[in-house]
Amino acid sequence: MARKFGKKKAVIVDLLSYNIGLAGLSGIGKTTLIKNVCETLVGDEGYLMLDIGKESGHDCIDGIVSETIEDWDKLDKVLDDIIENRTTDYKDLKVVVFDTLDELFVLGEEEIIKVWNRRN
Repeated sequence: MARKFGKKKAVIVDLLSYNIGLAGLSGIGKTTLIKNVCETLVGDEGYLMLDIGKESGHDCIDGIVSETIEDWDKLDKVLDDIIENRTTDYKDLKVVVFDTLDELFVLGEEEIIKVWNRRN
């Protein structure tokens, strides 16, 4: 009789198969570490770092492949473009990095308030 519950898990030895979060104090090198890991795993064309909100650390990192995301509309445009052109312009793209999550929450909150105000 086969077991109904409890399945054996297999860990995939491919970092790109996982969503990864990295937390730490400001200025300790998180973005630089992620950039270096991305370039090692997928090369310059294989990643895109999104410099979200009031972040400005990407300006200090030589060679980083980055796009500044000032607001939700820009984020929407960038993600739509990546999805629409995934087999042409972004065919080698394997990783999109959201730097940082707290700034993403700020943009999301502002967008939710705008949507709420338009509807009400």
